[in-house]
Amino acid sequence: MLRRAVGWSGIALSVGLGLTSGLWSEASRWSRSQERSDAQVIQEPVEPAQAPASPSTEPAAEEKKLPASAGRELPPVRRARRPQFQPRDWDGVYFENLFREGLVGPRPVPGTTSQRSTNPRTTTPQTTLPPRSAVAGQDPAVGREPGAGEAENPSASGAAWSSVVTGEAIESEVKRLHLQLEQDLTTPIKFKTDYLKVRQTYSLLSMWFAIIFEYEGDVRWKSAAATVQPACWRAAANARTDGEQAYQYARLRKDELQELIRGGSFGDTEKPIEAVDWSQVVDRVPTMVQLEASLTSLKALTASKADFQSSVEEVAQQAAVIAAIGRVLANETMEGGDDESYRALAGEMRGGAAGLLEALKLNDFESAGNAVNRIEQSCNKCHEDWR
Repeated sequence: MLRRAVGWSGIALSVGLGLTSGLWSEASRWSRSQERSDAQVIQEPVEPAQAPASPSTEPAAEEKKLPASAGRELPPVRRARRPQFQPRDWDGVYFENLFREGLVGPRPVPGTTSQRSTNPRTTTPQTTLPPRSAVAGQDPAVGREPGAGEAENPSASGAAWSSVVTGEAIESEVKRLHLQLEQDLTTPIKFKTDYLKVRQTYSLLSMWFAIIFEYEGDVRWKSAAATVQPACWRAAANARTDGEQAYQYARLRKDELQELIRGGSFGDTEKPIEAVDWSQVVDRVPTMVQLEASLTSLKALTASKADFQSSVEEVAQQAAVIAAIGRVLANETMEGGDDESYRALAGEMRGGAAGLLEALKLNDFESAGNAVNRIEQSCNKCHEDWR
């Protein structure tokens, strides 16, 4: 019995060990299989996250595909076309020149506290300005100070032009003004920013050709002056605005003037004048601007003896310009020309111009400086009385 019991126990133990061994082997095989599966999952490449689309110059219809990963192809990415701009798209958005187009009214003058009239057509300003407030190139409204250059006395308005200005000085000034037109009348766009400069130049050309028309002695372009003067006056009147018609007319007159200077003829679109109507020749504003520019130039040219001796011709030219404008403004048909005190103050300025020309003949630097001071003082007195 004991042997039988021991035998059955051995059999049971063998069976138990066999089952345990089998279960362990099966568990080991399942664990290894699971590790291999996890390893495959870990080793499989991970798809990178799609980056934000960046601006592209490729056409919108073209589709760009990202590289496929693990045998898979990503959907195509469609990109927007980059916008294209033309120069005309910016017209009117920004100022081409802030100081000429963005600022309204005359610029403030250092040292002045009173206000000026805001109406650009106002002839008489609302304040007294320093003598050099208006220079060439500024808005003509800045140069509206009355009186800076009237004739010597009530009878001086009938003085012979040949005793006031030489034919050579007239010719030089006409050529200078034409060169100024060449700079300001290039394109319609430039005319829109510089039309007031064009008006200034044509106003002075109208004045000089009126002087040529009345000149007693020999002077160049005298035969054409009867036609050129009204043409320049009309060009100046049209240039109150920056329109296309004003530009075309000014450009045509500029080309005809160039032909005249070269020795050709001027156009015949304007009716020739029979006599000069000085009220239809030049306004006060352009003459004031030119007078201030000439005075500023003279002060620089006579600042030292070396400057004076090296610029005799330019000093003579500016003195002649001041004398001629003073003679023009003394005409009774011009604004203020019928006021005796106004003309007397202008005579002081013309006397200074005559003294300067005399100092040039003698090469007298000290007298030249005194003559320029006399011109400036006459301007100051006139500004005080004619505000």
